[in-house]
Formats: sequence, C-alpha cells, structure tokens
Amino acid sequence: MPRKKGSLNKLTTQVKEKLAFVIDGVVDSIDLTKLNVDQKIKLLQVGIQYIVPRLKHKTNDDMWEDQPLFIETEIIKRDDEGEWTSEKHMKTYDNLPK
Repeated sequence: MPRKKGSLNKLTTQVKEKLAFVIDGVVDSIDLTKLNVDQKIKLLQVGIQYIVPRLKHKTNDDMWEDQPLFIETEIIKRDDEGEWTSEKHMKTYDNLPK
C-alpha cells in the first residue's frame, strides 16, 4: 500500500536525523584555532552552501512582449476633385509626444 500524498518517508527521515547527528559531532570536534586561514576559508565556502539559500534566476519573460520600433500611420482622404489620396507617416518611439 503506497504512502499518502505529502506524508513523510520514515526511512529518509531516520537517515537525515542520523546524518545530522554525525555532522554535528564532526563540526563540534573541529578546533578552529588549529586551522590556517586557507582551511578556514574553505570551511566557510563549503558550509555556507548549506546555510544560505541559492539564488534562482528569475525573469519576467512571460510579461514582456515585443514592441514595435516604429509606428506607421496611413491617412487616407479625398482631395478636392474626389480622388482618394494616401499619406504614410513613420515615427519612432523617440519622436512620440510624452
């Protein structure tokens, strides 16, 4: 019969507890006064990985949409003789009124 969803795995919990006990004993037995500077720095480098959470790369790519570089407008109108004329205007976003 499988475990209920979300319930803890007993074996994993026991292993983690024993491992934590062993690690605590090893860390407590380290005499920091006998370590040189390089060893202390290495100890910090290794230990800090388990204390400080890692930063995850996060982007808002799903919120960004491609924006046009230019705005093109076309004005179609009739002249005095009833003929249709077309005027195209191109503007960049830099030239838009604010």
